[in-house]
Amino acid sequence: KSEEVLLDESDPLWPALRYLHISDALTVVEDEFKAFVKNNKGASLAKREVDTMSGMSEAMRQMPQYTELLKKYGVHMDVTSKCSHLYTEQNLEPVLELEQDLATGKDKEGKKVKAREATLRLEEMLQMESGQCSVTNKLRLLIIFVAYMGDELPGDEV
Repeated sequence: KSEEVLLDESDPLWPALRYLHISDALTVVEDEFKAFVKNNKGASLAKREVDTMSGMSEAMRQMPQYTELLKKYGVHMDVTSKCSHLYTEQNLEPVLELEQDLATGKDKEGKKVKAREATLRLEEMLQMESGQCSVTNKLRLLIIFVAYMGDELPGDEV
């Protein structure tokens, strides 16, 4: 069953999650849920350790008096879990690092991105199998590369 959910300031977790890296967001959602279970002694699973997504789902089903709040935790658990899965499955870390470096013109250490190094990294990404880097990601990287680095390269490198 699909349900539309609005993530905005009225959501108790959204303001704390929106700018976090996905791995940090997963940790925050899990920690917040554990704190909720621990602090609500009336909940039937309050004294039991809840360490997994399936354990959290089971805990939510056994606390009907907290349905609305638990639904919000459930949404965040589902969204962060799906994002984490896609991040891993689509090998997005190297894609996003290159994209960020190209778009900002600086690497993660704050140093200026050199055109030749960016070209080599892009070539490496473009040569990956589609299972390692999707055609959509390759095209996006190529467009960003041309938009941000095209003027810095001699004619035979673009």
